[in-house]
Amino acid sequence: MQQKILVITSNLVGLPTISEFKSKDDAKEQVKKMIKKGISPNAIRVTQEIPMNIEIQVDVEF
Repeated sequence: MQQKILVITSNLVGLPTISEFKSKDDAKEQVKKMIKKGISPNAIRVTQEIPMNIEIQVDVEF
């Protein structure tokens, strides 16, 4: 299974925007476009998806 590359940006309010890419080259091109548009490199994070199987159990009392 191919892991996706995630590009995470923060806006002025601090809310994140996450874009998914299938290759590093596609992610690089998007980051270059963002920087050309004036988005600060400090507001851009690039990471790789890590698939996990997580089991969550919740106990609720009323």
